[in-house]
Amino acid sequence: MKYRELRIQLKTWRSNLARGLGVLLLVSLGWAGMLYTHQPNAYAFSMPPTTGSWYVGSYDPTNAYNIGCSHGSYAASVGTGGLVILDFGVQINSSESLDFSGAYITDSQIQSEVVAYAHGYYACSGNQPIEIAVGTSNDGGGGSGFGGAWAYEMNGIQSAINSAGYGSKVTIYGGMDFEPNWSGLSGSVSSLSNAESWSNGFNNVSGRPFYVDYGSANGCPSSGSGSCNNGWTQYGEYYVAYGSSPALAAPEIYYYVNAQQWEAINILNPMSFYAATGEYDRNSSTNTNSQAWGDLSSLTGQDVPNSTEFQSG
Repeated sequence: MKYRELRIQLKTWRSNLARGLGVLLLVSLGWAGMLYTHQPNAYAFSMPPTTGSWYVGSYDPTNAYNIGCSHGSYAASVGTGGLVILDFGVQINSSESLDFSGAYITDSQIQSEVVAYAHGYYACSGNQPIEIAVGTSNDGGGGSGFGGAWAYEMNGIQSAINSAGYGSKVTIYGGMDFEPNWSGLSGSVSSLSNAESWSNGFNNVSGRPFYVDYGSANGCPSSGSGSCNNGWTQYGEYYVAYGSSPALAAPEIYYYVNAQQWEAINILNPMSFYAATGEYDRNSSTNTNSQAWGDLSSLTGQDVPNSTEFQSG
């Protein structure tokens, strides 16, 4: 844990230095005002391979194994496993979620499905390591108890993967799709205070891993400071995506304005981005993978280490 935290801290210092030098370059070339269309990457960063992330439907460990193997084969061909997100929908209590087929899925079933995915990946990937973010969302309201339960679940999944012999390649993170616009299963808006409490609850569990925030900044300004939707703030977005100790920022960059929103947050509260998340395979009206990663990298001046895309199927 200490090594990973040091690695990310060093990346933050390096990224902030690169960003500062890059802004000076942009200003000297007269490009600083070009903030409304996709821009070429002025920092000459190399885009990482894009991984396939997955909205998990009905419980099917065999399918999970096959998808894991497919990603493992891809990882072997490109030389890296990168970061993938397995999104299991929304927590409805401390031991159950509602998946993308609309069915209830228990924490033990989630563990079985993730272990099956890891097995498939391990069998087909050669020697490429992978980071798997096991995701949920704040659509269920969230809160400290939910965050703590998810951290315990992640510890259990990592332990099961280690026991199965896959731990040398597979690292488990939590995942959270924090979005201000979620209505909540009860019909009430999912509040920022509940999101912050979820993050704090996750953080308070001994031995917890990192979690990846692959959410959105709905209603936040694309430049300067201002409010976001449903009582959320730019600082609140920063806190749950990066400011909280276990948080790694991998925001949805479905459109160019999304990168602008996160750069505005970054200017007010400097942060290091861990990934750009897209969904072009599911919705071709959104950014391509290269646009999603390129927009976030170019605007923030950061060599974002991961690119992932939610895919169909």
